[in-house]
Amino acid sequence: MQQKTPVMVFACIAIGFAALSLLGPARSIAPLFAAMTLTYIEVGLIFSPSQTAGLRTLPSHLNPHGVALLSTFVQVAACIGPSMYIGLMSTAQTVSQAAGASADAAAASGFAVAVAVASAIGLIGAITSFFYSRQLRAKRRAHRSAP
Repeated sequence: MQQKTPVMVFACIAIGFAALSLLGPARSIAPLFAAMTLTYIEVGLIFSPSQTAGLRTLPSHLNPHGVALLSTFVQVAACIGPSMYIGLMSTAQTVSQAAGASADAAAASGFAVAVAVASAIGLIGAITSFFYSRQLRAKRRAHRSAP
């Protein structure tokens, strides 16, 4: 797998969530489904390269412990992410309803806010993976040129 792949995958995740944020208030099923499918595929594609990159930094005898830690953090993130998403969504929905929006429009607005935050998180992942990849390539070049 190429070095730029994690950056592109995180960028696609951010784009997919941004599309969801923009399409949410329109409540059109087909484009929402397409954007969500893109996002879910990209999220699935990032797990293996991220785990591999994380485990490469460990000595081989510590790999089982690294896998256990990564698996635990995935489970913790799987709890925190939806909780944050629902919190953001319900808060934005309440604000929209207080401003006079209908229940449907308020729910769509809450959805748009929540996935806009998810898009920002995906963008942060893309930027982080870009700098991490650059640092990793520099270390490999220095290691290869060392006597």
